[in-house]
Order: sequence, then C-alpha cells, then structure tokens
Amino acid sequence: MTDLLPLGIHFGLDEDTYHADPGLGSTGLKAVAQNPIDFQFDRLNPEERKETPALLWGSAFHARVLEGSYQFERKYQVLPAKEEFPDALVTMDDLRGWLIEKEVKPSGKKKEDLIRQVLAIDPEVDIWDEIIRFAEARAINAKASLISRKVNHQIDLAVNWMQQNRILKPIMEDGAFINGAPEVSIIYEDRGVRLKARFDYLYPGMVVDLKSYRPWTSRQETKNVMKAIRDMRYDLQAAAYLRAYDFARDMFHAGELQVHGLPPADGWVETMFNVPSDKVQWIWVMLKASGAPISTAVEFKKELLVFETSSREIENAIDIYRAYTERFGADKDWMPDSEVFVLADEDFPPNWGVYA
Repeated sequence: MTDLLPLGIHFGLDEDTYHADPGLGSTGLKAVAQNPIDFQFDRLNPEERKETPALLWGSAFHARVLEGSYQFERKYQVLPAKEEFPDALVTMDDLRGWLIEKEVKPSGKKKEDLIRQVLAIDPEVDIWDEIIRFAEARAINAKASLISRKVNHQIDLAVNWMQQNRILKPIMEDGAFINGAPEVSIIYEDRGVRLKARFDYLYPGMVVDLKSYRPWTSRQETKNVMKAIRDMRYDLQAAAYLRAYDFARDMFHAGELQVHGLPPADGWVETMFNVPSDKVQWIWVMLKASGAPISTAVEFKKELLVFETSSREIENAIDIYRAYTERFGADKDWMPDSEVFVLADEDFPPNWGVYA
C-alpha cells in the first residue's frame, strides 16, 4: 500500500509523491461528480498513462514558468537537431555510400549491421541513430525528459510573451513567476474522506493556476478562454482547491495545521492565511499554445453564482464518494442501480424523425 503523506501543507513536495497519495484531488472529485461508477472503475483498472506531445508540452511549460529555467533544464533536455550535424550518416544509403567510399563492401541487411560496420572502421564518425541513442541514454541517466528543439523554442517564446503581458510582468522574472510559492500541496481529511490539492503558485491573497490550451479556430481570445474553461470544467477545480485552501486556513488559525518543507520566508504561512477568505483571488493564467502565444489573466470570483454552483457540485461529489464507499467499499466496483429507463416525449427533440 502507498505510504500516506502527513496531513497539512507541503512546500517543495515532489509531483510524483503527491500523485501517489490516494487522497481525492480535484480531478477525482470532478470524475465522481460526473459519473461515480466510471470513476471507481477507472481507479481500480488504471490504464497506462501515455505522454502525448500535448501533455509533454504542458508539463515542460509548467516547469519553466513555475520552477524557473534552472529546474526546467534539469528536468528537460533538448534533442539534437540534424542541422547541428550536417555530415551525419542518416539513411542506410548514407551508410552504404560511406563504406563504399572507404572501399569496404557493405555487409548485413539491417541498419544496425551497417552502423556496427562503420563504427568498427571509424568510431568518431557522426551517425544520426547513435547521436539520438546517446541523447536518450544521457536523459535517462539524468532522469530527464527529452523535448524537441521546436518545443523548446515554443516554450521560450511563450514565456517571453507572458513576461511582456502588463498584468503578469510585475510577478515574472526570466520567464518564471517570482516572490511566491510554487507547487504547494495540501493534504487533509473531512467527513472521513482523504482529500488533496496541489496549487500551481501561491501568493498571500492570491492563487495562480496556469493553463495551456489549443483552440480549433481563430476568434476573439476571451471566447477561446471561456470555451477552454467550460469544456474542461476548470470551475470545479477552482472550487475544490479553494475549499482545501479555506480548510487549511481554518486549521492554521485553530493551531492544528502542520507545515512540511520550507515556505518562501519566515512568517509566510501566517501572512498567507491572515488574508480573509473572501479576499483571496483565484486567477487563471491561460496560455494559447498554438499560433501566437497569447496569455490571458482570468479572475474567478467567489461571489459569482457559477462559483456557488461549482462548490455545491464538489460538496455533492464528496457526499457521493462517502455513500458509495460505505455501500460497496473503497477497493471494490461500485455497481449502478439497475432500473428500466422509461422514455418520455421530452426525451426526443422536436425534429425527431424529420430528415432534410
């Protein structure tokens, strides 16, 4: 069984360690709210997480903005580009041609056979497959991920554009947020349910949540931003995170909050939790990851009816989780109540059966 993280607020907690904790985070709460049966099935039957190019881009972008260039370069290494090795042997024809120039008869039908033959003659010759193999081995040894030169350029461009945004410029330096706390985690229990939240960046009185998105069409940017928030139900994440924030704040003032790791400065946690709950801002920084890297700061206020609705959905999700856990257990399938779905006229659209 996974070791449980101690309850409280954590600074500098490794991302993998956070995700390994079985607490229910915002993604889990959103899944419970939408379909608890599917949530439990997926949790008991996890599929291997495939790192798509979009996910890799997003992870690298987050590291660059939240942790700074030094940590970014430790975690991500740039793949070599062919332009850097203009004389490299790339194809089988290149390898055969090189051998023939050396008056050596090519042997073997596989590319690796030709590579071995070339290297036996000249171990210093540039062979593209070997250049990539060496880069991959170096990244594995450094426990780093590989990104292309194109992705690295896109991220450099994105953070440069962000830092020129007049709203973000005062809180950025060298393409990263400054003067706050990155990737702060809160682990807590409420009503018998273990819950967790991981904040991208915290300031006293402000939560900054970094998102990247790729719109399908070019249109007014506020419309692209709202579509991303609506489609991904980021409002539920905000409600779940601010719930965790308020819970930790109450524990702090009750003298019960455990602080793990090192805050940015002495007294920083006290300063943060001395800001009244209704004065804490939730800010999404939305970065368009295709086309011009436009960044938009979006405030989601607690007094909005949508926030109130989202908060109720999160509370309801916790109640649903408790009910299903008590009924079926935490490590067994949650079965749906079987009943006949009786159709009514309002289930059919007005144009049902009408064909153009």
